[in-house]
Amino acid sequence: MAQDIKDTHRYGDPLADPAAALAAVGCLGADGGLVEGLLAVGLATSLGIRQNWPDTCRAAVVALRRHPEQEVREAAYATVVGENWARPGTGSP
Repeated sequence: MAQDIKDTHRYGDPLADPAAALAAVGCLGADGGLVEGLLAVGLATSLGIRQNWPDTCRAAVVALRRHPEQEVREAAYATVVGENWARPGTGSP
């Protein structure tokens, strides 16, 4: 399902104001659950691609890399958000 969200919503014009979508990512990620976390990664990824990876989208994915569920962390680490955001200790926040 998370992959479907990412694939479906990654195309199109950038959102005029992505604040609501970023808030949804934050709420889903803060829940701590596996399904919610994976949905957050899918939404954050599609939003980042669509918005051309502004810092707010990158930060949302980086935050998900600290999620309590390993599968969510792995999905977030698998998301390429830019050269300097790959892994802790490599210049990423």
